Amino acid sequence: MNAVKTVLVTLLAGVLSIGIAVLGERWLGKSEPRLPSQAAGDGPLYSLPAWELPDLEGRTVSSADWSDKLVVLHYWATWCEPCVEQLALLEESRRQHAEAPVQFVGIAIDRPEDLARFLAEKPIAYPVLLGGVNAISISQRLGNHLQGLPFLVIFDRSGQRVFQRTGPFTGKELAARIERGMTPNRASAEGRPTGRF
Repeated sequence: MNAVKTVLVTLLAGVLSIGIAVLGERWLGKSEPRLPSQAAGDGPLYSLPAWELPDLEGRTVSSADWSDKLVVLHYWATWCEPCVEQLALLEESRRQHAEAPVQFVGIAIDRPEDLARFLAEKPIAYPVLLGGVNAISISQRLGNHLQGLPFLVIFDRSGQRVFQRTGPFTGKELAARIERGMTPNRASAEGRPTGRF
């Protein structure tokens, strides 16, 4: 199987899994994290949504905690092999930017027990939040039109979305996007993403 077919099969499996998870949560009637105040509409989001999501300990983490930082959001799941492969790149980038105003955040599209088991074996040094149906909907409005995983979105220090990508990325690409996001530019000032890899 060539690389394109592998990526397409992985993307299709991810989309199907997310769809099953969404339907399962609705069917089971699980409660959702609080909806972002900016997320009430249906249009695209060009800035960091004002939202609150829980972590595994049940603490609520607010996006307001990341003001004046470049924010790197990584939507992923423990069952998504390309997502898991990206974690090492994100951790390396986090270490490289430890002194910079950069906040890495994982949004796991997982059941809490699966995420807890994964993190017990492979801890992650940045916050990992539990995403549900609302988080998936927000990812679509942030540019993840296929609702695939992994999904990376970067916001500059003023909270403007400057990049989004569905699918794997390299460490070099991530470093370039973070450096570009640290530099104010006209596109981000207008609230429009500056592009894709």
